[in-house]
Amino acid sequence: MNIDQCFYFGKLIRLRGMDGTLVMEADVDHPKHYQHLKSIYVDLDNRLLIQDIDKIQIQSPGFIKFTQTDVEAAAILVGCDLYLPLNQLPTLSGNDFYYHEIIGFTIIDKAFGTVGEIENIYDMPQHGVARVMCQDKEVLVPLLKMFVTSINRNKKQMLMQLPDGLLDVYLLA
Repeated sequence: MNIDQCFYFGKLIRLRGMDGTLVMEADVDHPKHYQHLKSIYVDLDNRLLIQDIDKIQIQSPGFIKFTQTDVEAAAILVGCDLYLPLNQLPTLSGNDFYYHEIIGFTIIDKAFGTVGEIENIYDMPQHGVARVMCQDKEVLVPLLKMFVTSINRNKKQMLMQLPDGLLDVYLLA
């Protein structure tokens, strides 16, 4: 398994107790979906290692205990990122989307028309931002639910109603 076939699940923060249990910070939208995980990938020195799970609690504060991992082995994993295969993401429908699934989608604004293809997504603290090339200029489009009017996954299109003047900031500069 390599990292581009996975999604970021969270991070191992610190040891909890003396039995090898680790405090974990999960970065997922639907924590209950992951309460019964049997294994997870740990990024140790840029290599994904599968770890079998003995116990897991996703809610804050989360913790995870790997099978056959004592406190010394667990200490090595502190600070490591956790990943799961993309096929373990819950299926979304309607106007809900994952950032990775809309790369390559075309943004179409209700007033402007075709803006361009999403080339990259920047995950900012407030909300995601799509990088689109429009008329040979970089345009950053905020990915807020209030702007998304519909998503057509078959046609790879995201229909939006962008705020007046947003595209002008980029295209008239």
